[in-house]
Amino acid sequence: MKRWEYFTTFLFASMGKPGVREYVKKNHPDVLDDDGAAPETMIPELDEYGENGWELVHMQPVLLTEEGTVRYPVTRDEFSIWYFCVFKRRKRK
Repeated sequence: MKRWEYFTTFLFASMGKPGVREYVKKNHPDVLDDDGAAPETMIPELDEYGENGWELVHMQPVLLTEEGTVRYPVTRDEFSIWYFCVFKRRKRK
């Protein structure tokens, strides 16, 4: 029987993270330079999790409040750069 381990974290979309602007310019030239919150900006970080064996199984946009709490779902007229993510990978014996 396969066994899994799970990992949860919050990721945020930002062109300002190290190496992201170069990645987006090379791999997603259709994303505007001033669109700093484009989902494509999270791909390098997602790829890094994948390189470590983690598979993304859920991603949900959320709002982080000023008090530091999380609120979801995000409605149509709200905008968030934060995403709650769930990853899984095969458990090592």
